[in-house]
Amino acid sequence: MALFVLDLRPPPRVLRQFGLVALVAFGVLAALASFERGLFSASLFPSGLGAARLPLTIGLASVGLVSGVLAFVRPSANRPLFVALSVITYPIGFVVSLVVLATLFFGLFAPLGLLFRLVGRDALRRRRDPKATSYWTPAPPKRPKSDYFKQY
Repeated sequence: MALFVLDLRPPPRVLRQFGLVALVAFGVLAALASFERGLFSASLFPSGLGAARLPLTIGLASVGLVSGVLAFVRPSANRPLFVALSVITYPIGFVVSLVVLATLFFGLFAPLGLLFRLVGRDALRRRRDPKATSYWTPAPPKRPKSDYFKQY
């Protein structure tokens, strides 16, 4: 079973949601592209690359507006953009998820497990006891039915 299935034929509901999200996302990208200050300011690029910002802003805003309108008029027209962005971002998501899982495991769980082993913590009581006749743990006594309504 795959963790993530690449859906190349999404239903109209998904395409409608995608169109609305694309309207907001491309609008934010267009707004960020239009800023004069920041990482992409014209002062950082003396060769005049700041002048290329206007077509980029208009292009991003146009894609967002068209996708947002198509979400209401004809959601199936958003399919090519949806599939293209899905295919582009699938490998990125796959690699990032593996990196995050490896970082969590090797950065958090493995050192914590080694620390518990060094300290001698045995929360599941799996350590062998040669003197024990049985490893059976008795069940806790039955609670009265009136306690069922007392959660805390």
